[in-house]
Amino acid sequence: MRLQITDDSNILVLSENEDMSRSSSNITGNLEEVSASRIKGWAYQTGKPNTPIDVHVYIKHNTTGAQTAFALTANQYRADLQAAGYGNGYHAFNYAMDWSAYRSGTYTVSVYGINGSNNPHIPNSPRTFTVRKATGTVDGISNTGVSGWAWKPDSPNNSIQVHLYIRLSNNETVYSFATIANTYRGDLYNAGYGDGEHGYFIPIDWSSLPKERLRVTLYAVDGSNENPAFYDV
Repeated sequence: MRLQITDDSNILVLSENEDMSRSSSNITGNLEEVSASRIKGWAYQTGKPNTPIDVHVYIKHNTTGAQTAFALTANQYRADLQAAGYGNGYHAFNYAMDWSAYRSGTYTVSVYGINGSNNPHIPNSPRTFTVRKATGTVDGISNTGVSGWAWKPDSPNNSIQVHLYIRLSNNETVYSFATIANTYRGDLYNAGYGDGEHGYFIPIDWSSLPKERLRVTLYAVDGSNENPAFYDV
């Protein structure tokens, strides 16, 4: 398996000759969880009971084929692993996953145990995870501005941006404003919107705008370049 790691990050650069064999090996483990918040599991190499091994994680968009990858070391302690006879128990990984910049769609998440030879999938890999588009709402338009909330369901505790554009009937933009939807709102928290820090307010001086019918559009901007419009009136 040929693998290149850039000097300034741990992002893996795939080779055309990458060996992703499912052959049997002396590596075992389990990909236990792929969720909105984490990629979790453990990996262990027989014959090296107290030596943590690396795992490589590949995340591939099932429709576009876009792929990212990164390396982890399965070196976190878990008492259940030690009790089950997996050496000193330092063979777990628990990666805090951030899906905020991933486009919507279903992804295949594959985790490989790295032993320098056939580098197999660990058990229960691959798994799939579906990312939903960012969304939002306008709660009110007043004489001072626009208020509401914006949120990415599969990145529930990360605040995203809201971009507002006001246009004339000929589509000319006469006002634009960008903000981060990071104001805490108890109603959002109680409704299950992550940590509740997803409210926004955008100030507008209506007196400075042309006196004609105006089109107001707001976009949810999460870094994925999808930027869906959630209000367009």
